[in-house]
Amino acid sequence: MASPKRSWAPTPPQHEHGVEVLQQVRTEDVPRLTGGLPRVVAEIVRDLYADPLIGEECDPEHVEIPLRDCRKVRFDESGYFRADEERPRAWRPEWRLVYRLEAGEVTVVAVVAISQRRAMLAYRLAKRRLDKRDGASPASRR
Repeated sequence: MASPKRSWAPTPPQHEHGVEVLQQVRTEDVPRLTGGLPRVVAEIVRDLYADPLIGEECDPEHVEIPLRDCRKVRFDESGYFRADEERPRAWRPEWRLVYRLEAGEVTVVAVVAISQRRAMLAYRLAKRRLDKRDGASPASRR
């Protein structure tokens, strides 16, 4: 498969923001990545500093795994596409990086999960971590 074409002119961010990678992502998710995947994740995180909107919005109304204020970046060893870029229809990368935009005086881009798309693993992991981070009660979890 050819390497995805990417534009290197990031969209200027609308607000000042920072990027936070959760400890679990650093200690659990990243060490599981093999081959060229760590390089691609590093590119995505670097690009999040320039533009927090590079990912596609996650469905906040998803019946099973609602992720509000979250975005996803689809990737594989060949790279990733920004949400505003056209990608080949046949390109179906197996990996997802999920992050949440956390508003405040300074918007924080919190990378909450990196995992495979199979069985919605990345989204389930993100939901569990965000529930724990936000102190959600067990009744509010799915």
